[in-house]
Amino acid sequence: MRKINISHGLTFSSYLSYLGFILMILGGVGLALHISLILSILSLIIGVFLFISIRGIIINEEALRIKPYLNILFFKIGKWYDVNDYDVITLRYLKEAQTMNMQSITRTYSVQTYDINLESKKRKKIFINDFSKRSEAELFLAEYAKILHKPMVSYLNKNIPRKRSKRR
Repeated sequence: MRKINISHGLTFSSYLSYLGFILMILGGVGLALHISLILSILSLIIGVFLFISIRGIIINEEALRIKPYLNILFFKIGKWYDVNDYDVITLRYLKEAQTMNMQSITRTYSVQTYDINLESKKRKKIFINDFSKRSEAELFLAEYAKILHKPMVSYLNKNIPRKRSKRR
């Protein structure tokens, strides 16, 4: 049985990250005030593991199943989904921007990514991977469309704004 593991790396986006942050603070306060040394160290260690939880996807190629997981203390927690319940594998362009305003300085930061998702009209989409380069995303999409036996759909031309030259 061949399993493909795609790790998304460290994430700080779930309620477990907040719980880990609170446990780290409580462990630090416990150490600073000399309250139960063992309990403080234990809560600090567990808090760090929860705070820096790792997310990813496991694809079982033979059984055509996919599992989004959260890796906590070396255990991959998640639920297996049947790939046949999904219709297509998609490539989408995503651009996020954030503007910071200070007294006299305005700065805008933007991030552009190409997301690969497994989608269906009946089920919630499953995020597979993201790329910063379009060519890498297109190669990955073609490879995993073959592995998952799904048609691929690219929404790039619909979402990427074209630059227009200024006319006077």
